[in-house]
Amino acid sequence: MKHPRDFQVHKQLRTSTMLDYEAAQTIPINEVPMTNSFLQVSMKLYTSTTLKLVQILLSLHHTRPLFKGLKKGFSREESEAMLRKSVEIACDARDVYTENCSKSSCEGAGDGEILKNRPILVATSVGSYGAYLADGSEYSGNYGEAITVEVLKDFHRRRIQVLPESGADLIAFETVPNKIEAQAYAEHLEEEDIKIPTWFSFNSKDGVNVVSGDSLLDCASIAESCKKVVAVGINCTPPRFILGLILAIKKVQYCSLP
Repeated sequence: MKHPRDFQVHKQLRTSTMLDYEAAQTIPINEVPMTNSFLQVSMKLYTSTTLKLVQILLSLHHTRPLFKGLKKGFSREESEAMLRKSVEIACDARDVYTENCSKSSCEGAGDGEILKNRPILVATSVGSYGAYLADGSEYSGNYGEAITVEVLKDFHRRRIQVLPESGADLIAFETVPNKIEAQAYAEHLEEEDIKIPTWFSFNSKDGVNVVSGDSLLDCASIAESCKKVVAVGINCTPPRFILGLILAIKKVQYCSLP
């Protein structure tokens, strides 16, 4: 961890936190993700055995930036409300689970001890520009010459302004496929002076570089240089590459120590 004295997150346990995303994908976009059916499904998943297995509960709107809501006919206010609601669902479910564990602990069931040792955090996920395009570029990192750091900062700007005020404990920038998007995130976080911690998670298909071919070490160095980033990791990558990639990231972190 980069700043253990400031923010204690020693592992990113994601077990079962993808369940709500899979449920969301069964609901058409014109059935706004704030319908009673969606809320009931999400709450049931969150408050079941899922929360017994995780340290970080991920509120997923990975492929749902504001532009998608606007393209589907929702107003900017409605689109922003959807982003906030996804975090609210996770926070409410955590509160319900915490209350249930406290009751169980008083009755001798013992679940309260789990929460005492592993407080559950809520992270809100920010997907890449490629995830919005839905053309496979999330896994190639090839955005074309017209896409610059400034273009990506403009694309992500409003979402990154909205989410820190949603009640989440941290922001997860996930499946970052190239160096240019990592740079855009890092610059935007500093310029906006985002107050909650963040992590960057890259993807790789060769076990050495990120999917665009950019050096993982260069990408990790960008994250490490940003004071708003407390962790760097890997996702959407063949499992056989994970250990080597994490060890490579750790070398960057060690080299940056004073």
